Amino acid sequence: MAPVHTQSLNVWCLLDGRAGHQNQVLGLAEALQRQSTASVAHVPIKRWFRGLRAIAPDTSRLLREHGTPDLVIGAGHRSHLPLLTTTRLIGGQSVLLMRPTVPLQFFDHCLVSDTDYRVKDDERVIFTRGVLNRIQPADNRLTARGLLLVGGRSKHFEWSDGQVFEQVRTIVDRMPEVNWTLATSRRTSSQFLDQCRNASLDAEVVTPGDVDSGWLPSTIGQMEYTWVTQDSVSMTFEALTAGCKVGVIELPPRKGSRLADRARRLAESGDVTRWSDWNQSGVLTLPQAEYREADRCAEIILGRLNSTG
Repeated sequence: MAPVHTQSLNVWCLLDGRAGHQNQVLGLAEALQRQSTASVAHVPIKRWFRGLRAIAPDTSRLLREHGTPDLVIGAGHRSHLPLLTTTRLIGGQSVLLMRPTVPLQFFDHCLVSDTDYRVKDDERVIFTRGVLNRIQPADNRLTARGLLLVGGRSKHFEWSDGQVFEQVRTIVDRMPEVNWTLATSRRTSSQFLDQCRNASLDAEVVTPGDVDSGWLPSTIGQMEYTWVTQDSVSMTFEALTAGCKVGVIELPPRKGSRLADRARRLAESGDVTRWSDWNQSGVLTLPQAEYREADRCAEIILGRLNSTG
């Protein structure tokens, strides 16, 4: 993508140590780099949560190490105070990747999922389709390669090891021409893993302890097929961003779950295929829409910077 902002930008990424938050923050920062001459600094913020450091960080050290920021990006509740103190004491515009727990007016840009109906339409808000990520489609997509992404217990869905396993086994058995990799998460139970191994499931099993944090971003973009358990919404959007044919392994939703509503809308729009629909038709289709939310949001933010000089 051609740069849309020629000025050199200094982007600070406030990282709280949580993989999901880091994935979102770096996803936006890397998209800004693709569209501008941005430099990106990784700024750990764990230590800021102790005493006065959260209110008055060591500004001279931060400036010496990273230079004056133009944009400061954070995600998660713990990033609020470091994000606000950094921009007020050191400079730069604040970018928060969530609905804030303090008034919107405290931040310059807020990226909020369009399922969060509690957020009013405000000039600071950029509504996103799902969660931002670092995924880029690969140029060398591999045919007849498939990925099964399995989560675990969730407050949004009723989890059942047996129900998930039966859907996984049906997928593998009915698509024997595909070379399958089954990747679990830290929420996946040991009982589910034992069930897969005892059944001699025809798939390579990968656990979080087997790979580093870069494995999924580098792997998913090469896949022709990706199936995701319904609780793993962020991974669903990673698969959509990668341009895979995406299937959803179904779970009973809990009452009032916004994530369940999101999953339903993705299926109705034709962007993902529910397991029950695939089980009848045998067809898994490509997404109807292109999902490049990090790039889209980066373009909006850069456009705002251009308009303000």
